Formats: sequence, structure tokens, C-alpha cells
Amino acid sequence: MRAHLVLAVFFGLGLFSGASSAQQTLTVPISVICVNPTNELCSPPANIPVSTTGVLLASYAAPITHCGPIIIHFLVDGVQRAVSGVLNAGESSGTFDLGPVSAGSHVLGIQGEGAVGGCNSGIELGFGGTVQITLSPTSVPAPGILMTGLALLITAFGFFRLRRG
Repeated sequence: MRAHLVLAVFFGLGLFSGASSAQQTLTVPISVICVNPTNELCSPPANIPVSTTGVLLASYAAPITHCGPIIIHFLVDGVQRAVSGVLNAGESSGTFDLGPVSAGSHVLGIQGEGAVGGCNSGIELGFGGTVQITLSPTSVPAPGILMTGLALLITAFGFFRLRRG
């Protein structure tokens, strides 16, 4: 009887010790100096490597020290997926759903486009701010799944052994 209790506890731990499927949120500061600034679209974009299993959300917040209005282009692997409205100092773009994306590694590009106003007279020289990224983290199989499988095998072995004896 005692063996049954041990197996039941082991089986229960296996079922409930799985890894969480919660999303992960990262906050990444960026600062970009535009190369050969001749217009309002700043190049190159700030490129942030990310790894996800499908979920990819992003937002941009302009610091209160930002001297001119800016529009943010969100790119995934070089392809534009979303564009913010005009943001002034201290404003945030709100969250954009840039997925689903295929599981694996991607590059999130944040490209600024200046708007005339404040210190911007028609040419964007650079921008900075904070990017918040939410993704579904890649992981190895949950330990709970492995433990459950092992517990089932041990339980089955114990059950058939008791039936024979």
C-alpha cells in the first residue's frame, strides 16, 4: 500500500511541475544616429534580435527629453509590419501585434521617421527611446511532461508487478 502512495505522489508531481507557458516581456533602450541624414526617414533602423515561438508584440516610448516629434516603423526581418502615429516627447506608440511569426530567431527593426516640429527642421539626425517587446519564449520540453511520462511507466510497471505477485 505504501508503494501506491509513493507512486501517486510521484505521478502528481509529474503532472503539475510543467514549465509555464507565460509570455516574456523585455524592455530595450535604443539610440540611433542616422547615417547620411538627408530626409526624415532615419537609416539604419535599430535592430534587436529576438527569439520566439510565434508571439511578437512591440511598443516604443519616446523619452521626455526627445526634442522633436517622431513616427516609428516596426519591421520584422526587414519587412514593415506596423507604423505608429506622430509621437511627441514622453508619448508611447501603444502595443502593436507583429505576429504571428514562425518559431525561431528574428530581427525586430525600429526605424524612426522625423516630423517637423521642436528641434526638427526637416531632417532627422537621430532618435532614441525604449522598446518594449513581448514574445513567447522558446524552451525545451517542460519537465512536468517528462516526469509524467516517467511516472506513468513506473506506475504501470508497479501495477503489473503487483497483479503477478
